[in-house]
Amino acid sequence: YLSRPRVPASKHCARAFYTYSCFIYTPPSSAFTLFKSYISHPPPLLLRRPCSSIPNLTPNQTPMDLLGDLGSQDQLESARLELAAAKAATHSLSMELRLLKQTVETLSKENEALKSENAVLKEMVLESSSSSSLPAAPHRNVPTPLSPGASHTLQPTSTFPSPHKPHCLCVTHPPSASYVITGGSDSKIFKTLYGLYTETGDVLPSSSSSSSTPSPSSQTFMGELSSPVLLLASDSTHVYASCMAGTVNSCPLSPPHAFTPLQFKHSKTPTALLLTSTHLLSSSNDASLHVHDIAGNATQTHKFPSPITAAACTDTDVYLYLGGVSISMYTLSSLSSPSPQPSRSIHLNDRPFDNHQSFSVLWMSLSSSHLSVTTDASRTQVYDLKTLDLAKNLYGHATGAFSTARSAFDPTGTLLLVTDDDENALCCVEVQTGDVRWRKGRKG
Repeated sequence: YLSRPRVPASKHCARAFYTYSCFIYTPPSSAFTLFKSYISHPPPLLLRRPCSSIPNLTPNQTPMDLLGDLGSQDQLESARLELAAAKAATHSLSMELRLLKQTVETLSKENEALKSENAVLKEMVLESSSSSSLPAAPHRNVPTPLSPGASHTLQPTSTFPSPHKPHCLCVTHPPSASYVITGGSDSKIFKTLYGLYTETGDVLPSSSSSSSTPSPSSQTFMGELSSPVLLLASDSTHVYASCMAGTVNSCPLSPPHAFTPLQFKHSKTPTALLLTSTHLLSSSNDASLHVHDIAGNATQTHKFPSPITAAACTDTDVYLYLGGVSISMYTLSSLSSPSPQPSRSIHLNDRPFDNHQSFSVLWMSLSSSHLSVTTDASRTQVYDLKTLDLAKNLYGHATGAFSTARSAFDPTGTLLLVTDDDENALCCVEVQTGDVRWRKGRKG
């Protein structure tokens, strides 16, 4: 007799049983063809038994009717669904394979770019070591050489403990003063007489006593602001402090010390506090620049299309980094007008290998003749202020995207001090040769 038992869909088969214990497995994709051939050419053994002896058959039915019903509708539908799922899985795998191929191609291109950059760097090192003059940038005039002759033995003359807990965040040195002013994460501002400390941090004995205790006037508390002090600037009469809340405060250097907020405020974190002989400039991540006339106590505010992440100035020019690959230069007189326009621009990607390396400017500092641009790619660029041409690429320090990089020229303009994030160190680089003279670090 014939029967059609229920079979789970996961077995992907249809079964036919008959009296001689013969059974056939056939996948759903070929089931119809097989059943059709059975109907056209029925097995002789199946027809030897009369229809009346086969259970569940009516007089009008034959065994062929049961064989034709083996490929039922639910089994065919299940097969179609499984085939669709298999096609979808195949498509997904092909898409993943295509993405992997694209990733491999991208990595191979980046590898070639890095090899090209490495070759260019090796050539620059060889040129720098074989010649005492600076190499000329491609398609540019030869920059004016940096003035040599300075002593390359820049070393600390005194070391004193930080009066801030936990961190000191900024420092300024008033002109011709024997003290420095520091601001910290504790929102406090201190004045420290560094001349009372030795190079190794020992306290010089006072004239009235031979003891090694600090003089009562070695560190003086000047005031406390509403939030951590991020930036300081000073002239011969006042110190200016910019805090995280966006306010800028001024305080006389001579006692009594009292900080007074100026009439402008930033809505986001300040990024630079610059001082000229006549103006105080304050920039911020809110894309604003406040130009404050110190004598007239008037402020001109400018809004730019993007945040000002770094700035530097002389008595006549102001350099602003607004993102991208260029630095805009404005004259100080133009910033006194409501709609200033940049007078010149410095393009940062002027070396071939820079096209494969994106970076941002973290800090800028000035000497009498050069501008240093510290980036988040462990590189500091030095530009000639007269021509705005690239004079040197300096390496040897580590800076990253979240770095709090700082840099400063020594008074002669031949040495540059740059912070090193990897070792929490201060790195001294000779600008003329690019050699690292020393690196001093402390843990923490």
